[in-house]
Amino acid sequence: MRMRDIITPVGDGTFELNLPSEYRGLLSQLTSEMQSLLAMGEGDDARRLFPVAHTTDDKLEEEYQRLTHDPLLESHLVALDVIEETIEARVLDEAQLSGWMRALNGMRLVIGTRLDVSEDDDDDLDPDDPRAHHHAVYHMLGLLLEVVVSALTTSLPPPEPDFDLG
Repeated sequence: MRMRDIITPVGDGTFELNLPSEYRGLLSQLTSEMQSLLAMGEGDDARRLFPVAHTTDDKLEEEYQRLTHDPLLESHLVALDVIEETIEARVLDEAQLSGWMRALNGMRLVIGTRLDVSEDDDDDLDPDDPRAHHHAVYHMLGLLLEVVVSALTTSLPPPEPDFDLG
């Protein structure tokens, strides 16, 4: 099965989910691990889920985190709940698929942080490297996220021209 065939827009605002069982199992495990990570108070691995807004002003940053942390945490948990509740589903609606998108992105951010991934990284890891499995999961999440975003964009209206021809 090609990756792009995993999620197919049906045309009625729903999306057919043709996710192989091994992907469903892996996503279920990752969802559970993410929920545990967030329940334990996040830690350094989750720092990219709660971005810094003020790098030069500690007081402003503290206030920003005070105002945004709990809503961001709730958003991450809700998205993970969507995957947990729909992991065996064959059809998702747009809201559910959007939840998948947010959760997949969060998982990818955490794994990327753990692996210290950067744009300069070489994708060709030695299969014997102890990080090879985690890199494969990271890349799989990226591909799946790309498929989700592509499917969701099919439901967007065509762009309006930003100029007046009249």
